[in-house]
Amino acid sequence: MECPNCGSEMVKGNLIGDRYAIKWQPADKKLVAGIFANGGFALKDNSSLFGRPKTEAYVCENCELLTVDLKTQRKK
Repeated sequence: MECPNCGSEMVKGNLIGDRYAIKWQPADKKLVAGIFANGGFALKDNSSLFGRPKTEAYVCENCELLTVDLKTQRKK
């Protein structure tokens, strides 16, 4: 994948979670009880049956941009 900022080749990898789904939450939303996401959406869990939650992501080592393709990685 080509970096949208600088045009360098991006490195494919995964965002790895601990125990629960990886979620995106708007900056203006607060966590409920300091731990639960309020609003936003979950990313697809591409882990194995007993693995940690993970979703595909790309990193540009040149400009340090992290990218997730929501068309393929957003949980429906």
